[in-house]
Amino acid sequence: MQERKMFLEALEDNMKKVRDHDYLTGKYRGAAHSICNLNYKVPRFIPVFFHNISGYDTHLFIQTFDIDKANLKAIANSEENRVSFSKILRFEILDSETEDPVLDDIGKPIFKTTEIRFLDSFKFLSSFLEKLAKTLKLYQFKELSKHYPEKLYLVKGKLWFSYKYMDSLEIYDEES
Repeated sequence: MQERKMFLEALEDNMKKVRDHDYLTGKYRGAAHSICNLNYKVPRFIPVFFHNISGYDTHLFIQTFDIDKANLKAIANSEENRVSFSKILRFEILDSETEDPVLDDIGKPIFKTTEIRFLDSFKFLSSFLEKLAKTLKLYQFKELSKHYPEKLYLVKGKLWFSYKYMDSLEIYDEES
């Protein structure tokens, strides 16, 4: 990661050193190059990719993820066809050692918001997911290889799915 590299590199004498800190917690992270510190950006959202999500009824996702329509941030082609949409999460900042809430100057807990942005990978990779998966070798599925090595073969082809049988959410609770 760029952040880690910023601290692990040996700081050269001719480069200005600064004390870098986390902008959320204020905790010291390490010595950094001045230019690295100025260029470091905290991402403003967490991307979650669905392949061809804009080709489906995104209102079902919006209901499932409990996204309030008043707070819905969306890029839409129509009411039913959204290219992307977001959910804002609000949570308390906790001390990493004690797990107690971090308090502001007047003793109130500090809250942070994070945007989860749902994006359509088809807009970036305009091909069927099956075709895209076939272009990669098994060893190129790095994250899947780490977590699911025994099921890696499943990503290399299209699997059978019975749309007629799957007519309600209760069916997902059935044991095989």
